[in-house]
Amino acid sequence: KQQALKERLNKAVALNLDDDEFSVHECAGVLKNFLQSLPEPLLTDAYYRAHCQVSSLCKESMTDKEKELGFQKQISALQLLFQLIPEVNYSLLKELLTLLNQVAQHHLQNKMNARNLGTIFSTHILCPKKLSPEELQSKHQHLADAVAFMIDHADKLFDLPDKLLVDIDVHLQQKKKNEQNLFLTPRPQARKGGLSVAGSSSNAGKEGSPIVNTVFTFVDREASKTQTNATDEALAALYAH
Repeated sequence: KQQALKERLNKAVALNLDDDEFSVHECAGVLKNFLQSLPEPLLTDAYYRAHCQVSSLCKESMTDKEKELGFQKQISALQLLFQLIPEVNYSLLKELLTLLNQVAQHHLQNKMNARNLGTIFSTHILCPKKLSPEELQSKHQHLADAVAFMIDHADKLFDLPDKLLVDIDVHLQQKKKNEQNLFLTPRPQARKGGLSVAGSSSNAGKEGSPIVNTVFTFVDREASKTQTNATDEALAALYAH
């Protein structure tokens, strides 16, 4: 029956999953098989190391005040990192985390709390397929906890940090002012996930871009130096696009 459901979905046949034609387990199986067939996790391989750093921003050894600050940093960092993945990944991730959050809210009935769901879906959301079995086994609980955090706070992660919105507004106003001073016509704006930005990628990494003063407070700057530059460059380009 899973194959029949898959074929109907691929053909865009209208379905009413509440009519009991397909069981909950069959629907879940089709969803998992689809996610497993993707070439990389929804959060993409490029930002895997950044996500590993984000999950360590809040630790049990911290004081209550430090934990509160660490929690806010985790939320803000994830909000930023989510903006960097491809549009189709972003849309699917939002739908998936929202669904899993709703499932977790009924954990007393279905026995699937956020941690259990994180264990099941971490390989599809966060874990690179190129990880060796040994590395996957050693990090699986850490990855599961990271995804469980995303599930628990799915309602917050698809907004943008207030400070980032203020910085973007200041940046765009200054850019518009500079363009007017140079008698240039402002470029059209593009919108992604509620974020309006303007400009071109030629400004990526330009000194004075507000991303330089915003993003690196969310991750371990020293640890980032030892990792691939892909994440840092992408974060730095967030404002400049």
